[in-house]
Amino acid sequence: MIVNEETFDRMDGAAGVVTLDGISGRVVSLDHLLALKLHVLRQARPHRTGKDAQDVEELVRRNRVPLDADHYRTLFLRYGNP
Repeated sequence: MIVNEETFDRMDGAAGVVTLDGISGRVVSLDHLLALKLHVLRQARPHRTGKDAQDVEELVRRNRVPLDADHYRTLFLRYGNP
């Protein structure tokens, strides 16, 4: 997904460093990744909907995201569809 410079700077500032098989790289934060996925889902592109919905479900499940928390309720309503 292409974002403007201001959005990129915010995302880059919150990114973490992860090392896999001896290779380090920056990884976007969970909140930003969820926001990006929800934003794409809101656009309702048929060729992306199933995959992105599955990604959101997996991110929520694997990270034990407390969907009843105000923070995540706000994030989902801001970037996704009610």
